[in-house]
Amino acid sequence: MSKIRESTGPLEGFQPESEWAKDMGVNQRTPARYRKLGLLEYLEWGGRIWINKASGDELIRSRVRRRNPARRRPQPNSTEINAS
Repeated sequence: MSKIRESTGPLEGFQPESEWAKDMGVNQRTPARYRKLGLLEYLEWGGRIWINKASGDELIRSRVRRRNPARRRPQPNSTEINAS
């Protein structure tokens, strides 16, 4: 996990977009798409995009759906009936 900057400056509560996307487990294009739609709070500072961590985390949790785990194959029935 990336280091979260703990400061009292204007970047308090923000994280660089690339680090934030990596921490959230999403592709970097995902926050870029949400920024263009106006759904994600961000700040342009020093030539980088900074994502508001609290609102961004909430947005991703509500919008991104994880794939279902692979289903297991049915196991063969272990009780055999012997008809003798």
